[in-house]
Amino acid sequence: CYLKNSLERLNVDVSKSKRLSFHLGSKLVRGAYMPRERARAIAKGYASPIHDTLQETHDCYNNAMEYLLRQMKSTKSPSIKVMCASHNRESIELSIKLFHELGLSNDSCDGLSFAQLYGMADDLTIPLGENGGKGYNVYKYLPYGQIKEVVPYLLRRAQENADVLGKSKYEMELLFDELKDRCKIL
Repeated sequence: CYLKNSLERLNVDVSKSKRLSFHLGSKLVRGAYMPRERARAIAKGYASPIHDTLQETHDCYNNAMEYLLRQMKSTKSPSIKVMCASHNRESIELSIKLFHELGLSNDSCDGLSFAQLYGMADDLTIPLGENGGKGYNVYKYLPYGQIKEVVPYLLRRAQENADVLGKSKYEMELLFDELKDRCKIL
């Protein structure tokens, strides 16, 4: 969703899935290639295809999620499935809120799912999968491969999610509170 034309591209994909009667699965991501895209645009002499600010990217992501969930509601066959691949609390909460406001059901656990990098935003991940066994499908992924491929990937994720990395103090406070509560039981 870092590209300025993300919503138009989604609309094309949804329209094509309806016209050709195929199931559309969309893993919605913000993207981590902004510096590379900007440099390429400058080198090639065209306008930057990415949003000018991080807030515009956040807004695009949230609007894209709303668009897909509304399409999911209005489309019976072919079906649309959405994966919210984000560490952003606001986007996750907005997705869940809208999903329920639209009256969508996650009984089959495959309408709306979530994905996050292993070790990031665990305070968000765990409650998503709980809810008495009626939670969402939540995927934690662990990149692997050659160091020359994995390290640049992880650095891009760290740049993209700098706000998430900054909240590690918050996560430590949550863990400390949990530890205190468990010690009271003993």
